[in-house]
Amino acid sequence: MIFDQKESYRDLYSDWEYAIVGFADDGVKDLNLRLYEYDDLLEKWKLVAKDETEESYGMVTIKPSVRARYKVEVVISEFHEGYTAARYGLIYLHE
Repeated sequence: MIFDQKESYRDLYSDWEYAIVGFADDGVKDLNLRLYEYDDLLEKWKLVAKDETEESYGMVTIKPSVRARYKVEVVISEFHEGYTAARYGLIYLHE
């Protein structure tokens, strides 16, 4: 369940190009994704990709230059009237 925002963490590898897809049930009007890479030198998360379309799903793609830890933020920007929570999912695809 998601009420406003959730985070997911994964190590992504330089051998692959990734597509990360987030989706939600019918109660969500606008779902957005933000992808961050952890910068070991600065010891903080750096935004590397985002999807801020006005759809109930979102997608970001990345081909990492090195293996690194990534954080995906799933953000519900708007629910349909009468909804305050939703079921959601994330799919990590690579080729």
